[in-house]
Amino acid sequence: MVESIEKMYKGEPNDSLFDELDIELIRKNKKEMKDIKEKLKKYLDKYKKTSDDRALALMCALAVENELEELLKKWIPTYKILIEEKGFDFSSKINLVKASKLIPGKILNAIEPIKRIRNIFAHNLDATTFEDVKKIDSDAPAKQQAFPIMHNKIRTFIPNWKEENDKLVFFELTVLIVLGLNIYAKHVKELNSYIRNKKNLKKIIEEVKSN
Repeated sequence: MVESIEKMYKGEPNDSLFDELDIELIRKNKKEMKDIKEKLKKYLDKYKKTSDDRALALMCALAVENELEELLKKWIPTYKILIEEKGFDFSSKINLVKASKLIPGKILNAIEPIKRIRNIFAHNLDATTFEDVKKIDSDAPAKQQAFPIMHNKIRTFIPNWKEENDKLVFFELTVLIVLGLNIYAKHVKELNSYIRNKKNLKKIIEEVKSN
């Protein structure tokens, strides 16, 4: 199980600070992994209960945004200063994590179609189903169309993915993103805790000087 997760969330070498999972860190945090599974189970239960496509899209996008915030909180001690700023929205949070180059870009890039589909639902009252949104989305330039991108992105995690149902793909991609953000947030937390320890910081500085 752990090994399959490691392969699924491995990024490109040197693409980010963490370009692969630390298996021992995952194993050490068994309780936290259990918490993640419980969180994902809650999302799945909500998915099963939600027949409203618009509600599902908004719920999934909010779940991703919440996980982005949790990761940023673990990296930026005074993160609350940012969320009090006007205009610090979903896109700002994505771009901040991207700019930090903390975790594999493939996780963050997979958020884009989720966000676009959410936005189409939010700004078009007549769009009540994924089919409606897909028709609106098809009018965009080919490179910007969310649905083809969404199907492509889920295969960056699961190469042999075959399911073509847009609603299911949207939900499953959300789950993959949420899981990836959760796991890498643990790595970010450990790193931040380490470097903010004065003794460890001193060791790092001394090592840099010696080189």
